[in-house]
Amino acid sequence: MIVNQEVTIDFSADDNDTRIVEWLKENRLEATGLSDLAFTAKVDVVIGDLDEDDIVAAYDKLNKLDDSDMYHVEQAYRRMAEGDVADAMDILFRQFNLAPPQHEQRVAELLSRGRG
Repeated sequence: MIVNQEVTIDFSADDNDTRIVEWLKENRLEATGLSDLAFTAKVDVVIGDLDEDDIVAAYDKLNKLDDSDMYHVEQAYRRMAEGDVADAMDILFRQFNLAPPQHEQRVAELLSRGRG
């Protein structure tokens, strides 16, 4: 699996890779005079090599819902419970850019029809 990894190199860090230290020497650069270098790299990762806590933390970072988001989720859920699937789907589209496929809307309508 290919993932984007944010990388920051602090040239003055004591624990730098030997390749960084050698590059600094070759180019006669003083580490303390350089700003950090930050970039994004594509990294090939085997899912089995990742710690479960790291996966959860990364997911939470990417998909964290704030209070405003939760308000809209609750409103959409309420509309579905009331049988107003079209309005619920409209809320999800407007707030989360989720335009539901027709089959998902039909499933939601079937589920909400059973209540009443």
